[in-house]
Amino acid sequence: MSALQRIRQTTCRLLVNNQVGGVAAARRSSAAALTRPSASAVAVLRPLSFYRTFSAQPAAEEKQIIPGIGKGKTSTGIVGLKVEPDWYNGMLKKFQLLLDTMEGSDMPETCQYRIDVTKWANFVIATTKANPEDPEAIEDEVRMGQVEELMEMADDEMICCNMYIKKKFWLEMDPEGPEIDFNPDPMKDELGPDGDPRVREKILRDQERMKNLYDEDEEEDYETDPDATDHEAY
Repeated sequence: MSALQRIRQTTCRLLVNNQVGGVAAARRSSAAALTRPSASAVAVLRPLSFYRTFSAQPAAEEKQIIPGIGKGKTSTGIVGLKVEPDWYNGMLKKFQLLLDTMEGSDMPETCQYRIDVTKWANFVIATTKANPEDPEAIEDEVRMGQVEELMEMADDEMICCNMYIKKKFWLEMDPEGPEIDFNPDPMKDELGPDGDPRVREKILRDQERMKNLYDEDEEEDYETDPDATDHEAY
């Protein structure tokens, strides 16, 4: 083998050894990078309590939102009845409106309807103020459904209250109370000849009053503008 051939053979061996060594070194560097996390990775892997030590309020004092309860409530489970996030102010406003409406009317304080509604409204208001952040406690205390249902009841009661005031139903009540027969005769006809004249008179008088009230309601329902069309009238 000539000197030139030996030089070429030696050069090829050196090149091959350098390439193999370079690949091995690259592999060793990659393995080290995978097993040794970077500074950003170390920051991510640190426990959350490491950062909470610098917070003004400890994490233990944070209130957890429970699905379906309080702020986590998303449905009432009743079709057409939406969740009311501001239930606290809604409850106080609606039930206080009932009290103010009766107070501003000529309904006497001795009227049994006013007595009953006043007791109910005051009880709900007091219970709501005692539990400003716990609607479940109010529902358990009042025992008339969810807070959304209570607000709906207050709206319905307002309709009844306005009608009661407009028609002055307290004038139709007998201040002495009804006469109760604890042993009635099922075959007795109060409107017949063998009936009590006082009872018969009262029944006929009340029937006439109810008829007049019904006629007044009919006139209000069908009272229309003479210039209005049939579609606008109804």
